[in-house]
Amino acid sequence: MKLHHYLSVFLGLAPGARAAAPSNGVDLTTCELQESNYFIDLVDMSDNPISEDLTTAFSDAAARWQAVIIGDLPGYAAGSYDDWFGGQFSKKYSGPVDDVVIGYALEPIDGVGGTLGSAGAIYRRKSGDAKGTAVSGVMKFDLADFESMPIADARTIILHEMGHVLGLVGTSGNCASGCNPNNPTQQAEYSCSLAKAEYDNLYPGQALYLENEGSVGTACSHWEEQSFKTSKSSELMTGFFEANLYQPLSLVTIAALDDIEGYTVDYCAADIFPATDETANSGRFPVQKTDEDHDYDIQNLSPIDIDEAIEYIKNLWKKFLLWFKENRDLGIAIFAGGGALLLILFCTCCCCCRRRKERNAFGGSKYGGY
Repeated sequence: MKLHHYLSVFLGLAPGARAAAPSNGVDLTTCELQESNYFIDLVDMSDNPISEDLTTAFSDAAARWQAVIIGDLPGYAAGSYDDWFGGQFSKKYSGPVDDVVIGYALEPIDGVGGTLGSAGAIYRRKSGDAKGTAVSGVMKFDLADFESMPIADARTIILHEMGHVLGLVGTSGNCASGCNPNNPTQQAEYSCSLAKAEYDNLYPGQALYLENEGSVGTACSHWEEQSFKTSKSSELMTGFFEANLYQPLSLVTIAALDDIEGYTVDYCAADIFPATDETANSGRFPVQKTDEDHDYDIQNLSPIDIDEAIEYIKNLWKKFLLWFKENRDLGIAIFAGGGALLLILFCTCCCCCRRRKERNAFGGSKYGGY
């Protein structure tokens, strides 16, 4: 723990913290939630059924983030893309998207401990008013880990990882560009203005740092743990969960979503920070609290710009049609030759299978072993 945190943690507040102070024109003790036009479509991609408690945890997490992000985004019709989940699951999904679709699964990975899973956006919008927003994402977790942990902790991890799918912290845009996850020894500041302003409102004059410890999946994509930790709480988007600490979703994290150009957010959906026993369950949403320490290895997935991906496929198809038009005779010859080759291979396989059956019927070779 850093020196300047000792006194503040003893008192129950991080340095300079002003709990529930009006911020961005919002007083969390009096403001009213706005109507949300943002929808998170969840698709269970598990090969086997998961428990009702965990299914509810995914639904509750989606509802929580839908209260934070309120602006409608451009959608995509069914079949716009072959697989919104980028081959991360054993089956594909090409249904409609409004406003983001998230596939989730619990599956065997490596047993209890070790790798908890992988999560993140697969495709995001590149241009227009929705620039930087997630189109699709995945959340994959180790079945053994989730079955062995308290449900309260699983709920916190699901809510946290869904935040990564949506673009937190610094996984969309250039807000964390100064941090190198392969060499994060130097402290790096979060660089975008809105979250920095919210943090300054809580802790005047202090920099908003990104986590510089942990694995590649932890460093540079979370808030620094000690920048938010108090005697009763940490923050939802820090990289480590400690037992008996509340994990509120702070105004700083909502501002980080607002830093992503395409999102419209409701600051009133934040939890009071720092959280205490009195405030944790007195607000609009119950604040998650962990039962055990968790420092899991979760792989962060790198999103692909969907506009570029779709345009790339269209361009490939256009190039093929143009080539076929200019080389029609050659194209027909190639297709005819390929078809003939496939037919020969098919007939050869059929003959081999027939001869094998005949040998088996005679107890070996058709000719007694000669």
